[in-house]
Amino acid sequence: MAGSIHDAMEKPVAAFLFWRNHNKFLFHLIALIILIILLPYFEQNFIDETFINILLAIVLISGVYAVSDTIGRLGIALVLGVPSIILGWMYLSSKVILYEFIASVFSLLFFAFVTITILLSILREKNVCRDTLFGSICVYILLGITWAVGYMVLEMAIPNSFAVAGLPGAGHLNTFSDYILYSFSNLTLLGSNGGLAVSSTAITMVTFEAICGTIYIAVLIAWLIGAYPHSPGKQG
Repeated sequence: MAGSIHDAMEKPVAAFLFWRNHNKFLFHLIALIILIILLPYFEQNFIDETFINILLAIVLISGVYAVSDTIGRLGIALVLGVPSIILGWMYLSSKVILYEFIASVFSLLFFAFVTITILLSILREKNVCRDTLFGSICVYILLGITWAVGYMVLEMAIPNSFAVAGLPGAGHLNTFSDYILYSFSNLTLLGSNGGLAVSSTAITMVTFEAICGTIYIAVLIAWLIGAYPHSPGKQG
């Protein structure tokens, strides 16, 4: 009797672990896409900011899930992600700028860690499957978000590092969605939102983001698309 109960519990767990190993990047990709879609609509008041914090928490949790293959990675992700969530809520309730700055620094470190971890996981993958492609898309989106958070941290540390063309003295990148748009404009080389890097540090960051975006598309994505149809271990 005990053996049959144990077997009945073991099979669903094994099935879940098998599914998880082949879809570990899917939830993170969905969370990132939802964040980018909804972010511009929810940056106006306290209720909207609360919803954004919930979205960011979901993205951070899904990021932890995506890199939790080992205890070490899970631990690092939690150490970087949890303070970001807590400090974000503390800033939301108190409006103390220091909380926002420290939360942004932790977010920057977290997104950078998740981006690098997923990228290394993809590069080590011997059999390119569907989830590998999901992971590669995650990395590209994470590159844009990581640089966006980096720009926010720079602006808080060195005010007026960025400006908006045509609005001298008043036009600045204000909301998170502004920074995300500016970041992806640089990453994709579109340069269409009118944002300008003013300080030397900002110009350097923008230059390196454009280089990374070009290299990523030209090398890694091309390799993945070429390898996917021929992978003997492809999972549908």
